[in-house]
Amino acid sequence: MKSELFTVSKHVKHGVNDLLFKNRAENNRCWPTAIIFHGYTYFSSAFNGISLHLEKEEIRTKLWKFDYRKKIEDNAIEITDIINEKYYKQGRKILLAGHSEGGLIVREILSRLPEPENLVKSVVFLGVPHQGTYAAYLNYWVPACKDMIPGSEYLTQLNQKELPSNIPITNIVSSKDECIFPRRNALLPKQGNIENIILDDVGHIGMTERMDLIVGGLKRQIPAYQEHHCSGNQRNNHIII
Repeated sequence: MKSELFTVSKHVKHGVNDLLFKNRAENNRCWPTAIIFHGYTYFSSAFNGISLHLEKEEIRTKLWKFDYRKKIEDNAIEITDIINEKYYKQGRKILLAGHSEGGLIVREILSRLPEPENLVKSVVFLGVPHQGTYAAYLNYWVPACKDMIPGSEYLTQLNQKELPSNIPITNIVSSKDECIFPRRNALLPKQGNIENIILDDVGHIGMTERMDLIVGGLKRQIPAYQEHHCSGNQRNNHIII
C-alpha cells in the first residue's frame, strides 16, 4: 500500500508541475519539441515528469500515444505522416526519444523522414530491443511482439537501414534489464555519433526515471564515439551484458 500511495503522489506531483509549465511552453513555439514514445503496454503518462525538466531547458514536450499492439511499421508510417505535416513542413525542430518498442518506432521514423538531419536535433533510446528479445514470445500472437522476436523479418529489414550519422544518438541500456533477452540485443554498433550508456542500478522500467541521462542525451552534441557504464551518478567499466 505504501508503494502504491507513493506512486500516486509522484504522478500527482508531476501533473501539477506539468500544469505550471504548460502555458510557458505553449507561448514559446520557437522551442524545439521532444517527442517521446512509450514502450509495450507502458503508457506515455509514465514520462509526465520529464516535461518539467525539459521545459527548464526551453524544450517543448509531446508524449505520443500509440497502439502498442499494432505492427511497428504501421504505427511508424502513420506517425511519420503527422510529423511531416506538423513539424518538417513548418520548419520546426524536434528531438526524439523512445523506450522499448517506442525506440523501434523512432528508428522506423528516422528511416522514413525525407531529411532527418534537417529536422531531428538528437535521439535517445531507452531499453530498446534493437536486435529483438525472446521475451516477445510471451505474446507471440500480438503483431508488435512478432516484430520484436530476434531474427524476425521486420527486424532484419530495420537493421539493414543505417542510422543517421550526423544526429547525436544516445542509447541507454541496462545490465539488469528484465525484458530484453539477451541483454546485448539492446546495444547499438559503434558509430561516431552514437553513445552507448550501460546502467547497472536500474532495470527496464527504472531507466525511464533517469532524467539526468534522458535530458542530457536530448541536449547532446556529436562527440567522438563513447561507451561507458553508470551506477547511479558513478561510472565504472566492468559490467558485461
